[in-house]
Amino acid sequence: MKRVLLIVSGIAALLIIAAFSVPFFIPKSVYKNQIENAATNALQRDVTLAGDVKISVFPRISASVEQVSVANPDGFATPNMIEAGALRGSVKWMPLLSRRVDVQEIAFVDADVFLQRKADGNTNWEFASSKEASPPPEGTNGSFDAGIESAILKNASLTFQDDQSGETYKLSELDLEASLRGMDQPLSATASGRFQEQAFTVDIWLDAPEALTRNLPAQARLDLASDLANIKYDGSVQLGDAPSLNGTFETVVADLAALTQQFELDVPARSALGRLQVAGKASGALDSPSLTELKLTHDSDLLSASYEGSVSLNGDGTVAGTLSIASDRMRDLLSAAAIELAPGDTLQT
Repeated sequence: MKRVLLIVSGIAALLIIAAFSVPFFIPKSVYKNQIENAATNALQRDVTLAGDVKISVFPRISASVEQVSVANPDGFATPNMIEAGALRGSVKWMPLLSRRVDVQEIAFVDADVFLQRKADGNTNWEFASSKEASPPPEGTNGSFDAGIESAILKNASLTFQDDQSGETYKLSELDLEASLRGMDQPLSATASGRFQEQAFTVDIWLDAPEALTRNLPAQARLDLASDLANIKYDGSVQLGDAPSLNGTFETVVADLAALTQQFELDVPARSALGRLQVAGKASGALDSPSLTELKLTHDSDLLSASYEGSVSLNGDGTVAGTLSIASDRMRDLLSAAAIELAPGDTLQT
């Protein structure tokens, strides 16, 4: 009996060694061709791997590919929709035995994404489907739980060219790290980069992404800091036909004039704008919220203003509160609003 066990153990050991050794004997060109073909068929776009391909099965399943590109359809502004210097991923072995995909790391390095909406409304992010997926056989359960310990973007960039509006938006130097152990587990993410050449950092926390997929409220926190504005939110969010929120917020704009100029907003008396701070509670639909316990202050060389009360953007809209406005340079303030007065001492204060 002991001899049988030794033989069986030896065979099992050889099989395990063989399984771990197989990837080292398969030419890398085979991996590359298989990945290119599978990705091209899935996306219905030409996918090219110009760099090296590495695959390992110990101590975890891991793979990396370099110089990846996904082509654009004909008629778009650039040859490729996606270009990436390297893609890396690794999956832990043991969770697979309990039908769970536990991704230790997935990383995109030097990724450059170009999105375009043409004047006729066609976009390059809509992929044609290959073949309709066949349903799994009856009586089988092909579902897997999944979690991501670390998702990383390093030095990524994203360009959105909207030919309908004539606007182009650029996100560059993006570094992001996120973690999601499961759809019923908290999602956390930190990122930094530049949007339209303005530096920013952002921290996001969401208690259960699964709630959002079921159109249920989920607790969320947002902390965005940038050269133009700082925004904080702490409360619940809910998706659906009309996304909604219910929580507290604070926004600080160091230079409101610079913010309106950055986004090419046509506002009167721009030179009179200065520092703006708004805090309060927001509830209701995202596009028409009710703002309560609202405190607003504005300060500049030409205008000081404050407001306390509530504002509802629902329906015809309502405003209820106390407004205070002060200026010791009324003539300059009116001049900034393109209202010229005759010379004199009137309206100097």
